[in-house]
Amino acid sequence: MAILIWLGLLANHWPTALAIAVIGGIIWRSRKSLHKELPEITPASDPLAGNATPAAQLSSSMPPVTASIPGPVITFEYNLNRSISRSTMPGTNEVQWASYNDMLEVASYRIEHPMTYWAAGKTRIAEASCIEKNLPIGKPISEPIGALGYWPRYENMTPGQRGNYLSWLASGKQGQLDDIGYAFVYFYGLERRFFIDGKDVDLIIPEVVRLLCRYPESGSFNGYLSRFIAFSTARMGLRSITNDGFAFCFDQAPLNSYSEDLLAVILAWFYQHNLPLPGRWAFEVARQDVRTMRSVVINRAPEQFKSLFMQKYHAQFAEGMVLKAAERERLIEYHPASPSLMELGQSSTAFAAVRIPDVLGLQSQFVHLSQIWNTCVEELRDFSRAVGKGLDTTTREAWEALPPALRKDVDHPDAPHWKAIATTQAREDGFSFASISKLAEIQKFQSREKLTATQSKSLARTAEDIGLAIVPDARITGRAYAWSDEVVLFQQEGSAALQQESGYRAASCMLELGMVIAGADGKIDPEENARIEQFLEDQFRLSSDESRRLKAYGILLGKKPPSISSLGKSLREALTLDQRAMIGKYLIGVAAANGIIDHKEISSLKSIYKALEIEAPLDSLLAELRLSGSQPVEVQTIRREQRVSEAIPQREQMPVDKPVDITLNNEALARIMAETAEVSRILGQALCETESKIDESDAVDRVKPSAAPEAVTYTINSSLPFSTEQLAALDKRYYAPLAEIMKEQVWSSDDLAKLAKRHQLMRTGMLDTINSWAYDSLGDEILFEEDNMYKVNQSLVGA
Repeated sequence: MAILIWLGLLANHWPTALAIAVIGGIIWRSRKSLHKELPEITPASDPLAGNATPAAQLSSSMPPVTASIPGPVITFEYNLNRSISRSTMPGTNEVQWASYNDMLEVASYRIEHPMTYWAAGKTRIAEASCIEKNLPIGKPISEPIGALGYWPRYENMTPGQRGNYLSWLASGKQGQLDDIGYAFVYFYGLERRFFIDGKDVDLIIPEVVRLLCRYPESGSFNGYLSRFIAFSTARMGLRSITNDGFAFCFDQAPLNSYSEDLLAVILAWFYQHNLPLPGRWAFEVARQDVRTMRSVVINRAPEQFKSLFMQKYHAQFAEGMVLKAAERERLIEYHPASPSLMELGQSSTAFAAVRIPDVLGLQSQFVHLSQIWNTCVEELRDFSRAVGKGLDTTTREAWEALPPALRKDVDHPDAPHWKAIATTQAREDGFSFASISKLAEIQKFQSREKLTATQSKSLARTAEDIGLAIVPDARITGRAYAWSDEVVLFQQEGSAALQQESGYRAASCMLELGMVIAGADGKIDPEENARIEQFLEDQFRLSSDESRRLKAYGILLGKKPPSISSLGKSLREALTLDQRAMIGKYLIGVAAANGIIDHKEISSLKSIYKALEIEAPLDSLLAELRLSGSQPVEVQTIRREQRVSEAIPQREQMPVDKPVDITLNNEALARIMAETAEVSRILGQALCETESKIDESDAVDRVKPSAAPEAVTYTINSSLPFSTEQLAALDKRYYAPLAEIMKEQVWSSDDLAKLAKRHQLMRTGMLDTINSWAYDSLGDEILFEEDNMYKVNQSLVGA
């Protein structure tokens, strides 16, 4: 009977019958293969024979490992909403370490010298790098850069991404990577092994150096690994590091740049060993000094420049300068890259800060190095001109007229003037304070209460062209400089240009809001300032240069706290209601970073919620935190007639009209930190996307005036009180909105946005264009901001 049914099915529904037969055959074969004996892990040869301890002397904490080949499964590729937290509840499997001498087999991949964690299934503890063998593995796939997202985890990868990762491991961690996130996942395991397990130190540091050699392109990867080297060597004790060990860790590692902590560790090693500073490291110290000139001479003639520097250095210091250290020691801290280790918090003794002699803290001892550097630049100028191509410019106007391809080969004419200001105002921490009035005079701007947006952006571009970072940057904040404003200049380790995908834009915005909370009591404590900055650095994964930008901005905001009203207006325009609600929740995390939210911070949070027009109830959120976790059990009172003794009072509720300090338990604080990490990522993308859209729209306004719809007419309105010659310099698309603007004395930001929308323009682009025209044609801006309102400059009528 079964055979007859099968024949009937085959005749009428043969495709379905064929599919059932194929699937049944696959299942039968997979079950048969599972009964075969699986190969054991076998020792492998040592590819780092010259740099690592011989294999016979290496210890392994891992028992014999056998490969587990899962049965066939049908998988679908899909995107995951990844965050710093684990995606599911913990499992029961133990995390095991596959050492350098082991062979690890996962599915069809044979991994020699794995040096990674693995488990048979879902693990008991969270480890982002752990290879869980029960998870499906697909074929390697092609995907866009950044597809892994922030803080990738093996368990959160798609099957195709796991195929990419295992294929890379099987290649000896040598293959080309389209996404550096795969190398980060591998590095997470090395971090845990070094700091938590405290084993394989003699193998892990050489492996980190090897990774730096193989993947030097990523600034983020280079920064995390260089900080790992700096902290790990400082933790082992600089006196115990031999000359050969120092050469391997610092001379041979191909670092793109030297972070401040890394350079501090290097100098401290020479100081503790009573060794003079070699010319190579004197050159690096001078290169990062804010007093040294960033010149095209160095790029055009690098060999000649370095040779001349060495000659002058040794002529003045013979064997090398003897280093001195500041009285106070320097703290070297480490913030892990691994999301699993970040969840442990800074309270873990594994990441306790290390004290070293602070050689960089005594900047005055390096003044001779900056003088030698600048002298070399001047003496090689004629040679640089002889070997270079392009125009020999002497004025800023001529320099700015060059195409970008030629500008990079010519020194900026204003560089000596900017460097002079930076040198005279230099501080021990490498920051230089400069007044906008002094910088504006270099570009021959006339004195005025407030610079135009065009002038402000021009100053920021000039600083970047010279090679200096300027904080705040008008191109980032969108706010014009006042003549009396003060900014911070410093020499960057990398390019002075800020990358579009950088998280600094969002971090600086959140810093302003955080400083509003920090200044709730009328003053901003330096320790509280540093705590907010470090919180943001960890959440937004800032580079070393971006961290210095944030620190400089924090110093300025500490002297002149921001206004919540102006911040609220800009954020209301840039973000949706849901995104502003995320900011509100984020700021609760900022306030709770030290485990306590005091009543003044609660008042500031309420002001921010009101300014941002956030509808989420703040009081209920705070009450939830205060009542969560390990609070006492509430006991009901008894009736009065049954009472024998005093009733146990009800649990205290947080009053709405009179806030009190809230002490958070560890569970609540950990949950806030994990949630705000994901909010950081979303906000960073939202703010960058908003800024990108505004920039693109402004660019369209400036470059493509003909792209406006034909329905908009551009006749000169007779009500405009300006001459035909004056209006000829203004794009005709702005005649109608200008006429409407001139009808009122005062405009709100919202009304200007509506006006711009009616004329199919962007508010920012419209204001910049009209004000730039007015300044060039009439001698001043036609709209100026005052008390969060825009006032029309009626004095320009008939000018």
